[in-house]
Amino acid sequence: MVGLGSVRGKDMRKIIHLAVCIVLLGPLICVADDYIATLDGLSVVPPLNTTNNGTALFTFKEASLILPLVMRISKHPLPQLGKLENHTAVMYYQINITAPGGARAAELHQANSQDPLNTNGDTCAILWGPHDRHQDKPVDGQLGVGKLTNPDLFGPLKGLGIINLKDKIDNGDLIYLVILTKDHPDGELRGQLESAEPPPDG
Repeated sequence: MVGLGSVRGKDMRKIIHLAVCIVLLGPLICVADDYIATLDGLSVVPPLNTTNNGTALFTFKEASLILPLVMRISKHPLPQLGKLENHTAVMYYQINITAPGGARAAELHQANSQDPLNTNGDTCAILWGPHDRHQDKPVDGQLGVGKLTNPDLFGPLKGLGIINLKDKIDNGDLIYLVILTKDHPDGELRGQLESAEPPPDG
């Protein structure tokens, strides 16, 4: 273990400076954004006539802004800390559906950027399931809760991170949630993720 006495004075000042910044700025820089997906059959491509429906709520949280802020204020790059940034971004979710026939899986897909509402895209994360046909049971309420972190993303988002997922949601209906069921294994309910915040006045 390295004792404080072995730390050079200049390095110690950097450490103290960083600690002070964290204490002062920490409460101010946690980012949280809420998103919602309204699930129905008419949003599926091609549309389905079904009375099943649902809602999914998503909350993106990131505390990593403290690192770039501290770096700017301290004027020291501290590259060894930068690698921590991506690991602090998390997407929490809660999925509620009505599906008397049961559900097989809940997946996030990335749509075609040219026509996101009318195209099917590749799977980029699995939020719930998959379950086989022997586990089908009626669902009327909560299907699943959990969180997504960087390693949970694959397909078109593999290696890009939760922050990139958020950017694609913010930049125009590129991410949607689809519920797979016994009767419709390719998707019975679908909803694009969009901001749950009210639009600004004006």
